[in-house]
Amino acid sequence: MRALDYSVPRHAALARLVLAQRDFEAALMLIGLVLEKVKESSDPLFYALETASVTCYARPFISGRSHKRIPGRYMAFQDVALKELHDHLLTHRNEVIAHSDDTVQPVILLPKGAKMMCEVNGEKCELTLAEHCDWVETPRLGLDRFPLFKSLCEFQLQRIKTHAASEMNIVFLHCIGVRVAKATITTLPDE
Repeated sequence: MRALDYSVPRHAALARLVLAQRDFEAALMLIGLVLEKVKESSDPLFYALETASVTCYARPFISGRSHKRIPGRYMAFQDVALKELHDHLLTHRNEVIAHSDDTVQPVILLPKGAKMMCEVNGEKCELTLAEHCDWVETPRLGLDRFPLFKSLCEFQLQRIKTHAASEMNIVFLHCIGVRVAKATITTLPDE
C-alpha cells in the first residue's frame, strides 16, 4: 500500500486521474440506468439521472479550492460529435445543473384562471389554474443524446485508465527505487 503525498506534483496529478476515472465510471453507470430504465424525458427518474450523470462527467474538468482539473488533453477530440457533446455537457452543468442561470432557464408567471394544455398518460387534456403559479423552462439533455454520452464516457475512460496506469507505474517504480537505494546505503559495511 502506498499513500500519495499531495505535496509532490506527480502524486497530486495521479490522484486527480484516479478520481476522474471513478467519476467517469459513475457517469457511465448512471447513463446505463437512463438507457435501461427511462423511456421518456418526463419520467421523474430522468431528471435525477441526467443531473447525476452530467455532474459526474463534468467534475474532473472543474478546478476547486483543493484540486486542479485533469489535463487539457481530455478536452481534445478528433471526433467532432464527441467534442460538441463534451462542450455541451460542461455548459449544461454550469448553466443548468450546478447553477440556476435565469438567462438559460426563463421563469414564466402564470395567472390564476390560465388554461394550459398538457398530456397525462398519453392523453391530451386542458387544465385551468386555480392559483397563480410559476413555470421554469429548464433545458434537458434529451434522451436521444445518451447513447453518444455513453460513447463519450467510454472513450474518456479508455484514455484515462491508460494514463493513470502509466503514472501509477512511475510512482511505484520511484518508490521501489528509493527503497532499494536506502537499503543499499544502510547495508554497506562499516569502515
